[in-house]
Amino acid sequence: MTFRQAVQNTQSIAHAYRPGLQALRAADKNRITANPRLLTGSVDLDSTLRATEPSSPRWDYAIGWNSASTKVEQICWLEIHPTRTTTHLNEVEQKFDWLINWLSGMGQELGKMERKFICVSSGKTGFTSTAPQLRRLASRGLQFVGGHIRLR
Repeated sequence: MTFRQAVQNTQSIAHAYRPGLQALRAADKNRITANPRLLTGSVDLDSTLRATEPSSPRWDYAIGWNSASTKVEQICWLEIHPTRTTTHLNEVEQKFDWLINWLSGMGQELGKMERKFICVSSGKTGFTSTAPQLRRLASRGLQFVGGHIRLR
């Protein structure tokens, strides 16, 4: 199943698929470098699910792309968030917990696809790459990449 098909088979976001990075807010697009030919689409989960889950800590984006190294379509689950304080990282972890639960329930078609969970800082970070808080997130499968990501 393709990213687009999985999105369209997920009732709560079926209408949210956009080609390339069109689902991302303009400021957030600048935080991503990718070969446009490898991109298979995107979804703004946060905006799409705001009406049905207003008090949930919703994840930001899903981006489909054909990995040049594995030749397999994957999903980059991307959260763009401040990372200056432990409170910010706790918020990211709450969003990650929400996403994992959503992928095992309403988003189960998307949950079956190969994936990466990535957090990009929306500003300066208060943590080094060896900080215990970031290591804890990494042990759960959430990768922190600083202020920019390159999808390959």
